[in-house]
Amino acid sequence: MQSKAQQGRSYHHGDLRQALLEATVEAAGEGGLDAITLRSVAARVGVSGAAPYHHFENKADLLAAGAALAFERLGTAISAGAEKAKIEGREPILGVAEAYVRFGLSSPGEYQLLFGRHVVDLSLDTREEVRAAGRLSIEGGLGPLAEALERRGSSMSAEEAFPLLRAVLHGTVDLVHEKELGSDMSTDRAVALATVAVRALLDGLEGSHTEGDDA
Repeated sequence: MQSKAQQGRSYHHGDLRQALLEATVEAAGEGGLDAITLRSVAARVGVSGAAPYHHFENKADLLAAGAALAFERLGTAISAGAEKAKIEGREPILGVAEAYVRFGLSSPGEYQLLFGRHVVDLSLDTREEVRAAGRLSIEGGLGPLAEALERRGSSMSAEEAFPLLRAVLHGTVDLVHEKELGSDMSTDRAVALATVAVRALLDGLEGSHTEGDDA
């Protein structure tokens, strides 16, 4: 039986690289990253074991490209979430939170590519393609975060507060993945919990000052 990555594919020049990346995302979501090799991804796509080497030198190259793709998709989801919340008359930062958690839970393969141990082990975080895509995804959340902080009269910058926001959101996704919040935790419930936590975090920063403000 063909995998999702194989179904309905006809290759033209340039299509194979994208197909290999989609297969990598699929494999990461199903079995984690340890079992991924260029040959196993090629098998998912239905091409020879040598074919991926026309696009990727080794596994690190494949995973770096996969992480860049995942960051681009996360950034798109975050921007769309912020805009949706704004249209609905809600704080855009809540849309950012919702989009982040939904992405992490509905796209486990892409989430693995972004935050797995391999990122440090293979030094993917030093590669410019990954860093550039990561910066773009972060920028989609900084604007709404800055607006939320300003609304609360906080002197903390969005850059300073962002690690706190990410800790809440990343922690929520990880706890659900590990079933620490119960085996029946739905995505909608996880999103609701995350937005409550983000509101509490931001309200706790109301009027806050960064170190040195009173010097």
